[in-house]
Amino acid sequence: MGKKRTINPGAWRQTTPAQENKRQIRLTAACQSFSGPIPHPDILEHYEKIVPRAAERILAMAEEDAKHRQLENNALNLTANGRSRGQYLPDLK
Repeated sequence: MGKKRTINPGAWRQTTPAQENKRQIRLTAACQSFSGPIPHPDILEHYEKIVPRAAERILAMAEEDAKHRQLENNALNLTANGRSRGQYLPDLK
């Protein structure tokens, strides 16, 4: 049998003294997204701390905007329905 060799497991990671003195800095970034007519509840809470009643005002704006969008959608549907009826009943007066 031959002579057994021992391998230093950390040999491939040997560093110079200058490299050992350097500090490693790791940067971690996080990203959140939230979609909708009102801000994320955490953000809404921060608004409330900065401006009293801000959350209530933002919710009221979102409600008004939703009502307006519903009216627009109803008007567009009525217009589209009227045009489609005109295509198959053009001569009725």
